[in-house]
Amino acid sequence: MSFSVMTHRKQKFLTRLVWPVCLILLFLLHPPAAYANNLTISNVRLLNQSDTGDTIVIEFDISWSNSWNDSTNHDGAWVFFKFKNTNTSPATFGHIELKTAGTNPSGFSQGSLGGSQYSSIDLVVPDDKKGVLIIPNQFGSGSINQTDVQVVWDYAHESALGDSTISDGSTYADAIGIEMVYIPEGGFFVGDGTDGSAASSAAFEYGRDSSLPIPINSENGLSFTDDTAGAPYYNSSGGSLEFTDGYTFNVSSSYPKGFRAFYLMKYEITEGQYVAFLNHLTRTAQNTRTAADVSTDTITNYYVMTNKSTMTNRNSIQAPSSGNGTLSPITFLTDRSDRATGYLGLGDMLAYLDWAALRPMTELEYEKAARGPVYPVNNEAAWGTTLLVQATSVSGGLGGEDGTETVLPATAHVNYNNITFTCTGTCDTQTGPLRAGIFAKSTSTNREETGAGYYGNMELSGNILEVIVTIGNSHGLKFTGSHGDGTLTTASGFTGNATNSDWPGFDEANTSRGCRYASGMGARGGDWKSNAAPQELSTSNRSNASATVTSRLSYGGGRGARTAPF
Repeated sequence: MSFSVMTHRKQKFLTRLVWPVCLILLFLLHPPAAYANNLTISNVRLLNQSDTGDTIVIEFDISWSNSWNDSTNHDGAWVFFKFKNTNTSPATFGHIELKTAGTNPSGFSQGSLGGSQYSSIDLVVPDDKKGVLIIPNQFGSGSINQTDVQVVWDYAHESALGDSTISDGSTYADAIGIEMVYIPEGGFFVGDGTDGSAASSAAFEYGRDSSLPIPINSENGLSFTDDTAGAPYYNSSGGSLEFTDGYTFNVSSSYPKGFRAFYLMKYEITEGQYVAFLNHLTRTAQNTRTAADVSTDTITNYYVMTNKSTMTNRNSIQAPSSGNGTLSPITFLTDRSDRATGYLGLGDMLAYLDWAALRPMTELEYEKAARGPVYPVNNEAAWGTTLLVQATSVSGGLGGEDGTETVLPATAHVNYNNITFTCTGTCDTQTGPLRAGIFAKSTSTNREETGAGYYGNMELSGNILEVIVTIGNSHGLKFTGSHGDGTLTTASGFTGNATNSDWPGFDEANTSRGCRYASGMGARGGDWKSNAAPQELSTSNRSNASATVTSRLSYGGGRGARTAPF
């Protein structure tokens, strides 16, 4: 078992930079504070344009608290960049491609120590060059605080795509960071040994001669066959049972099984992250990725993810109620930027991951992240035991639920059972998700106390559903683990969809429409409404693993992954 002290909250800051000199840092969320364990990117500037090489250096400072690197794994930050040309009307964002792949590539700089407890960091640029992983490069734990980090923007790539005005003085770009956790290569088990005959039980074993958990020891293909009555494994109470009695189906070697190393978001997608995403879209795409009609100047239901005029189930994402015009993008906001966001439909989730150059995780990867390599415990939650201590009250921070709030009882480590929270101080007395990472405790030494998965990912059980790619139907089995490229569809009537052809829901009949269906996805881990504990929160529960849900659910959300580059 490996455990490191987790950050108390996930915070993504977006910083805006303008050619040719740095302007004042723009925080779309609230500014950093000393008590916050957040990821901050600041002091971004554009330097050293090369007309012959078509490159620009992007320099920035980066910091986050409670980082770690040990013999098991490490955390890190996925940083990606968007550019915008203000000559177009309305202006639109594009995704920046970096110049060179590799670890600490030529022309890139790890920067200087700015008070970090590490001596340095590594810059790891994957082959697609859609961003950079920033990780501590030595064993230890503590704060990352690195100044003058440099990456090289290959703006020839944007010019090749038709943007000929990258460096004409009207271009600026944004730097966006997401905290990640490294899940190392290695074997693990799926299923926990229960028979799986009930909808809320672990169920890779249903119909097998043996109810023992199934080992995953490579990325080679897998076969499942029903030896007795029932499905080859319990598919889903909420989805179609596509693989029927006696059917053998194969999981190809291309489908990510969790054996190979990958990075997984430390926290579930927060309201602040989704607001940053919305604020980078065209007006038409914004209308696709929200529940309310945001195409008009006046927006009555300005809580846009719930399509209501008041906060519902603790979702605070809003648009201005008037003065929005009809062409320019809206600037959305949230009162609770650190809160895990519900009401993400499957299309919203995939679009966010494509925009961030991430990918969805598979249900096998989910079990790996939660359980690690240890032998399963029947009905265990992500922290490795069946103990459930639920939060019942929120203790507001200095400004209410401002990212410093805590929960009562102090021993709580999960949000489930449809609790209407009571308050100490100022907070939202509704059912719904809590802020990401709220159960982390600086004095904790084990997963059970903080509700952490084996490698340090938070809230893998409860709070918000973990959206996954299923092996429960043929649509999910087409997934080969491609990463998003940062660009969404522009087809009329389908603007703002993810574009990856191997992802669930891709419209193969009309590829320009992107991922517009829900088929091939499902959910694991339970959520704040789950009340059939411990089964609904258990790591191996597959009752919704291939459920096709087309609506935005109050408990729907998730997190993204990236295959380890080297």
